[in-house]
This record gives sequence, C-alpha cells and structure tokens, in this order.
Amino acid sequence: MEDSAPLMTREQYVEMLIDASFQDAAEIESGFMGWCEQHVPVWREQGYDETWVRQRIEMAQITRGLHRTFQQQGLTMLEIRDELRKAYADHPELYDLAVERERLYPGPLRYRGNTGDLRQRYTLRVMVYETDKLAYEKFCIWSGQPVPGPESVFFEQPDSVRVVRDLSTVEELEMALAMSRYALQLFGAPEKLTRVSRKLGIFAHLN
Repeated sequence: MEDSAPLMTREQYVEMLIDASFQDAAEIESGFMGWCEQHVPVWREQGYDETWVRQRIEMAQITRGLHRTFQQQGLTMLEIRDELRKAYADHPELYDLAVERERLYPGPLRYRGNTGDLRQRYTLRVMVYETDKLAYEKFCIWSGQPVPGPESVFFEQPDSVRVVRDLSTVEELEMALAMSRYALQLFGAPEKLTRVSRKLGIFAHLN
C-alpha cells in the first residue's frame, strides 16, 4: 500500500478493535487452542515478536470474558459495542501504540475509502446480523429443527456472506436488512401462508 495512504482515525481504530473482539470471542468459544493454532503462526510470519503475541492472546481472553459477561446481562450486539467503546475510551494509549508500531510495520492502520459512513455501516451490519439470527430461529421452529440456545453463537453461512457484508456499502446493507426483515416476517406469518410461499420468499432473500 502506498505510503501516502491516510491512517485510520482513533475512532476507526476502536471500531476495528471491536469488530476483532466479536470474531475472537466467537472463535475462542469454539476452542481456545484451535484459535491459537490458527492465528499465532500467521502473526509470527508477519514479524510480530513473542511479547506482542502473548499480549494479543491475553487481550483476546479478556475480550471473551467481557463478551460473555455482557451476554449474560442480556445486552444486544449494539449495546455490547457501546460498552466496548466505553472500555476502549479508558485506554487511549492503544491507538498511540498502534500508530508507533505503524512506523515500523506499515500496513494495519492504512485506510482507503469513504470514512464518513463508518458508524452507519457498522450499525447496519449489526442489525443485519441480529435480524438474520432471529429469522434462523423462526426457521428452526417452522421446520421442526432444534432452536439454538441463548449461549450459542450464530454463524452466518456460508462464511463468504459475512466477508461480503463486512465490505458492503450503506445502500447494500440497507437492502440486505430489508430482505432479512422480509424473511423474518415470512417465518412469523400465520399458518395459512403455504410452505411454497415461504420457500419462495427464502429463495428471494438468499439471492
């Protein structure tokens, strides 16, 4: 990436940390050792020293504990994000350290694109996730499958869907949210709605 590329602002960096915390929390919940085996070799290849790797692992464990506590309190994803913003606000040195490291290892803080809609995109992204999760629970009830428990982590399938949505514009996310809400409405509709009608609605949502 070109040296002239601007660095992330402090707010953008915090949002990036929050996104990473959700991913870490979900992956560690599935298995801490597996998470380490997946990420540690990559960090070492990227040139991070052992002190940084240990700090990164410790931060991920602390983050998982916070997420678990917030979930037990019944907080939504948007509320969890707000709580994490407050926590990171108490540690402004994290951004300063990242900027300092950027001088030695350029790349992670480099940013290109429209930054004005950052918060709106993140908010829409969370809303799409939450709506898809509710729609999936309704689908399980409708199809007779086991309904995921409150402690289970909802994974968007296939994984490429998550990647595309993470990079989507405001307009694309608004469209995805509208389709997710429509699917949720179909599964919550009266029983007179035929199975064929619902399948057609689901097909439209997925495509």
